[in-house]
Amino acid sequence: ENDVEALLMLRRFFNYLPLSNREKAPCRPSGDPGTRLDYSLDTLVPENANKPYDIKELILKVVDDGDFFELQPDYARNIVTGFGRMEGQTVGIVANQPLVLAGCLDIKSSIKAARFVRFCDAFNIPVVTFVDVPGFMPGTSQEYGGIIKHGAKLLYAYAEATVPKITVITRKAYGGAYDVMASKHLRGDVNFAWPNAEIAVMGAKGAVEIIFREDKGDPEKLAPAAAVSSTTSSSRTRRGSASAAACRCSRTRSWRTRGASTGTFRCERAFYKSAGLDARHGSGPGCRTRAAKGVGAGPRPHGAVRETEWRLGASNGRAFHPRNAAAA
Repeated sequence: ENDVEALLMLRRFFNYLPLSNREKAPCRPSGDPGTRLDYSLDTLVPENANKPYDIKELILKVVDDGDFFELQPDYARNIVTGFGRMEGQTVGIVANQPLVLAGCLDIKSSIKAARFVRFCDAFNIPVVTFVDVPGFMPGTSQEYGGIIKHGAKLLYAYAEATVPKITVITRKAYGGAYDVMASKHLRGDVNFAWPNAEIAVMGAKGAVEIIFREDKGDPEKLAPAAAVSSTTSSSRTRRGSASAAACRCSRTRSWRTRGASTGTFRCERAFYKSAGLDARHGSGPGCRTRAAKGVGAGPRPHGAVRETEWRLGASNGRAFHPRNAAAA
């Protein structure tokens, strides 16, 4: 608000930085032990994945003495950047803010985080990243503005950084946004995950809506899929992909009903033909009848299809087809 405050903020900012890019950042001894336990962190992240929380509260409980210096707090508020100390050592902190735009990455937040990561890399400051990102912000305005180009800036900043990189996934880590947020694929040194973290291509609910989009108008057909989706969302740990959840949902419906309504049989016949198998045994009425009786029907696979997958399908009383192979 005035010159005095600006000078005090600048002084506090310089307190975290080294004298030059060839020196280490200053280490300030702290009375806050590194072995301190804060049990309030167990309840900080809500069990409901759609309920927001303040990521700054998490940061203040993790850094020494609750001292966190945030940079550009009023610009691109859906991502938080700033400096703190852990055991006296200066660290740069990048975190998604679920309170603003659900923590989605957009053009401004990508640029803000990329510049900060490169700044930390230039001055030998380790980077700690807290991830809770459901994806990139959709919309034509973001596409016209070059979200892919600017999102790649953050990806390259993390990939090219040579300082230590520690990543903590607090809740959601979906799609391409998960990749650019210091994931293991970008040479992250240490990656942790909260007990209820979700690492997937997309959310289970969204995956079910896409896979069963033809059944959207029939609530009776969507009920089993929605039940599995809610069960998946409330589970303590979700580390599988959304495709695994979709496979579990597909088994809640009758194969015969699903095939008749979505043309699955035609797809399966094409699969058997491409694999050099007899399509009549895999998709004919006799095969479905034997599967309904609990007998492992279906052709004995050859070539590209492994015998173990056929045995697994037979032991479960299901005729062998591509979906069962993917689930196995």
